[in-house]
Amino acid sequence: MKFHQADQQGHSGLKRNRALAGALVLPPLLLLVALFLLLHTQIPIHAGQAASHRLTGAYALSDDRGEGDKEEIEGLLTAAPPSGTVGVWVIQTDYQVTHTLMSDLDTRFDKGVPLVGSWVEAEYAAQGDGVWLLLRLRPDEYEDGEVVARLASGVLPNTIADRYQLITQQALLSSADIYRFLMADDDEEIDTVIAALQQDPDVVWAELNYVGGAPVGNPYKIWHWGGADDTGYINQAAIEQINLAAALTHTSGAGVQVAILDTGVDLDHPAFAGRLLAGWDMVADDPLPQDEGSGLGWGHGTHVAGIIARVAPESKLIPLRVLDANGLGNTFTLAYAIEWATEQGADVINLSLGAEADSQVLRTAVQYALDRGVTIVAAGGNRGTNQRQFPAAYPGVIGVTAVDEANRKADFANYGAAWVDLAAPGVGITSTFVGPDGSGYASWSGTSMATAFVSGAAALARPLLSAPSVTATQQLFWSHGVDLDALNPHYAGQLGRMLDAGAAVESIAQPATPTPDATITPHTPTPTASPHPSHTPSPAPSPTPTASPTTPGNAGGQSQLHLPVILR
Repeated sequence: MKFHQADQQGHSGLKRNRALAGALVLPPLLLLVALFLLLHTQIPIHAGQAASHRLTGAYALSDDRGEGDKEEIEGLLTAAPPSGTVGVWVIQTDYQVTHTLMSDLDTRFDKGVPLVGSWVEAEYAAQGDGVWLLLRLRPDEYEDGEVVARLASGVLPNTIADRYQLITQQALLSSADIYRFLMADDDEEIDTVIAALQQDPDVVWAELNYVGGAPVGNPYKIWHWGGADDTGYINQAAIEQINLAAALTHTSGAGVQVAILDTGVDLDHPAFAGRLLAGWDMVADDPLPQDEGSGLGWGHGTHVAGIIARVAPESKLIPLRVLDANGLGNTFTLAYAIEWATEQGADVINLSLGAEADSQVLRTAVQYALDRGVTIVAAGGNRGTNQRQFPAAYPGVIGVTAVDEANRKADFANYGAAWVDLAAPGVGITSTFVGPDGSGYASWSGTSMATAFVSGAAALARPLLSAPSVTATQQLFWSHGVDLDALNPHYAGQLGRMLDAGAAVESIAQPATPTPDATITPHTPTPTASPHPSHTPSPAPSPTPTASPTTPGNAGGQSQLHLPVILR
């Protein structure tokens, strides 16, 4: 979900200077490959390919660069050449599947050289000698050929589609005239089309369909499988750290619905018995939002859901699968899911996901939910920087970072004075999990886990708030949180306040409420700063569970929705 346009370079540069490139890079390539093979005893390949596709032994780069069958993969970049761009690249595309590719001087890098730990798209081809040559590498930042646009009132989507040779896919927030289009001509550059749309008086705004997902970084994968024993789940330091026992003497979250927009939830996990309401799988477009394998994000949504279930033991959970098995999705799908959850009566929406692009379609959907009194909590990200993450940085959304058991910033956790509101435990958190060994419990680290603690606390507080507005919920946790500056002098003012669920709940459960600290102001909603439908908002849906949840189809009179998530 980064703001980068599609690359405009052609493919002709892929075949230049082959003989010179081979002569220059062969010796160092051989050394790099030999070293890599010595250090890696197992190099899985593209699922379903023969073992002959592995890199084995010495080879020479072929002059038939890219003349064989080209293939494309999307995955997590786990290894790169130690210096420069020539050498061995490793991309992980599944739970136990990696692809080892070789680059040379002709390899094309769109939008610069990606960092290890980022999601990428790669194009490669066999050289006829057992070598898989990397032809092209770019960040996986947007869905190829997809445009999201908000049209001026009264403009028909087919009018715009015909004007720019686009194919209308579906509507989102039909009252706001937001649509997804697919480019009909694969040879036309998408940024050229978007630039033309942005100048069209019939179009309010247009953008790429940005890709984002569960926060990546050091803690992306689980680090300890605990099996079926729930001891660590029930009793762990994080529970005491947020002062949960004090909160549970006053409230348990009864009657509150928390929507979890993630990789889905293990629907058969015993910890969720009687806790799950009807949800939806936005990836497969069916009513079973199961947390499916075997990608890198497998179990993420289940882990997040377990934390919320533990913190607010009588709340109900609405599982929505918006991310694929690798934990990736896009803004259109996420925005639609936020609208859907709001219409189904969600009181709290947990977004343990995000990216770096300020998407118009996502901003509009978030504001739609906030205007209807929904509390939205989002992860701050795991790159250890102060770069804003969205939707966490949107006004009105509670942005969350992570701390360890000593209330010190987790080394991977993002930070920021202007957009991080709260901190919560996020290191070595034990919760429900599903994976290759089935249903059970496991430990995971990340701002995703911290976000779930805050969503659970919001579910506890909501029944006690006389007017559970967005501002009231934010201010409640701000004013009763723990100051973290003394323990984190290098991040003073950039971590928000440490979640104290007990103090927050007790302040509204008892008549005497402490005066909020006037020097602290969380980022509050600013409706005029974001595109917002001009119509009068309809009344907020009732929080009473809906017996037959609305099927995500026929939005705004359009055809059945098949939401745009590429299964990886």
